[in-house]
Amino acid sequence: MEFLGYRFDEKTGIILSPTNQPTSRSEISSLLQPFTSIEEVKPESRTGLITVGYRIDYQTGHILDPKTKKPINRLEATALLYSFALGNKHLILERAHHLSSSYPDSSSVSDMVRELLSREKGVMPQELMSVADTAKTNSANLRQQVEQAYIHSTQFWDGQSFSDGIKKSNLLTRSSPPTAPHPRSYPKIPIYFDETEKKVGKVLSQDITTRLSLNPVGRELLSKFKDRFGRIKLPGVLVTWIDPRAGAIYNSQSKSLIVNQQYILDGLLSDFPEKDRDKMGQQLGDPKKLADYLLKNPKARARFVTQNDVPILHELTHAWQDKRGHLFLEMNRGHLPGVDPLESEYEAFLNQSRYIHYQLMKDAESVAWNRYLSTYLSFMVDFDLGTESIHQTYSRDWPEGAATFATTDSLQTERLGVTRRLMEDPNQRVIQQIKIRGMKHGTRVLQEEKSDYKRRMDQFLKTEYPQLRQEAYAQIPKLSSIYINKGRLDYTFSLLRLQLLLAKAIKPQDVSRIEKDLGTNALIVTDWLPRDSSLTLEDKLGSLHNLLDYYDQKKEPRPKALQDLRFSLCTQAANTYLDSAHRETDPKNRSVYMDAAEFYAKEINDTKLLEAIQKERTAK
Repeated sequence: MEFLGYRFDEKTGIILSPTNQPTSRSEISSLLQPFTSIEEVKPESRTGLITVGYRIDYQTGHILDPKTKKPINRLEATALLYSFALGNKHLILERAHHLSSSYPDSSSVSDMVRELLSREKGVMPQELMSVADTAKTNSANLRQQVEQAYIHSTQFWDGQSFSDGIKKSNLLTRSSPPTAPHPRSYPKIPIYFDETEKKVGKVLSQDITTRLSLNPVGRELLSKFKDRFGRIKLPGVLVTWIDPRAGAIYNSQSKSLIVNQQYILDGLLSDFPEKDRDKMGQQLGDPKKLADYLLKNPKARARFVTQNDVPILHELTHAWQDKRGHLFLEMNRGHLPGVDPLESEYEAFLNQSRYIHYQLMKDAESVAWNRYLSTYLSFMVDFDLGTESIHQTYSRDWPEGAATFATTDSLQTERLGVTRRLMEDPNQRVIQQIKIRGMKHGTRVLQEEKSDYKRRMDQFLKTEYPQLRQEAYAQIPKLSSIYINKGRLDYTFSLLRLQLLLAKAIKPQDVSRIEKDLGTNALIVTDWLPRDSSLTLEDKLGSLHNLLDYYDQKKEPRPKALQDLRFSLCTQAANTYLDSAHRETDPKNRSVYMDAAEFYAKEINDTKLLEAIQKERTAK
């Protein structure tokens, strides 16, 4: 109970509360009641619960134990969620230690470290956060505190790892240190909670196989999962709630593809009349009823798979990476830092882009509105442009986890350095020696993965990429026609900009013509944008940014009509976000709206608007 602030007084035999007072029986009893506050748990932690075998009952707020199938109590739930926080804390400290030691005199890196630490502020050492929160802290002091906290965290996980072998707490994070020299396995988490999940998973697996078989890249990937009898054996498919940002994820601990039930539900509800959607949403929000509906409605399942075949193929690419190599395995064993390898993401995004390419070749209309088309086009314009975009997105959204192989290598070197320092303590020597053996094995696996990735990408760029780019270039006019027919002139303009970049690489004779078309198109879009009432404010702002960037890239003066449009849209945006902030009750969301309002007001240097925004900031 120590993680809750309770402690046992050995002299009196009394459990003391966080305020150092004797704990009443009613208080202890409340800790043993079922946990019911799942809505207060962070989305990523809820996903973590699923990946280690628990389930969530959203009607009651309960967390269900994978073994007993019963709700766990408040004490168990708090311990579990605390373990998640400690695991993420170690990831953050490991990355913060790497940044602060690699760039010791950089103030911008110190700011990045502070931002990282704030992501798990509640479990960070108070002294460290005190130093980090001090505006004028020097980098050396912050670096020293980070290193000390990182070493203490490593020692904590050493104790968790070696106290009784591989414990469940190790599986709550990939960041935990090695648990054994060269373990042949680690505890495998069951994919399914009950027979209903298993039945749904089986039929969805068949639907996925059917859909991917229609595409050469899909067939290529499916062939990687054939058993010795030639039968396709995909990872188990699990439908349940996960972080709403993901349609599906691959779980290397249970070797399963987890599909977000909310994505399925959203797709299903569009089939019902609008007046019935709320009612059906409540009914099908029950996992049992949703499962029953899916089992009885193969057309609904097939439609979901068709709408989400790209992210499903992406995650199955990760499953193939796990199947063919040992990188994820060594992370789960603790022999490598717990990261999301960016090269693995590059390969998965590239594979989904190849998949989209063949869909585009077959039927341009089917992919014209696909949300992943922009990634595909980025790869076709410039392979490095595609990977850099992915790098920036993952580094922004998961700075403590996203890492290239090179960064992972550096993190591993630093882990080995800390481990060797801990060996100086005679009481730590045996543990650290075992860790070093495991980490050396992990390092060999990492080097193999680096070489394998380079070989695969070099081969792709040499043999397949040139033809894909030529074919993609030929399809762009078809996409443009689709957008023009639907009245999305802004999409046509964006596509022309990408076509120009691609032409410079593979069709220089077309550059002059496309540049002329772009100039004409920019004027047309500038005139059309304020008059199209079907566009959202966000659509218009995105198109405005694209137009401004176009003229800035050309180093040409912006037309007066564009300057007027800029003033009008920025004024509208600032007022809209200011109004949203005024009505918002959640402090975090309110701050986001205020920042957005201030950004657009500053864009046009509107002093009256800025004064109104400042007044609103201090009003609540």
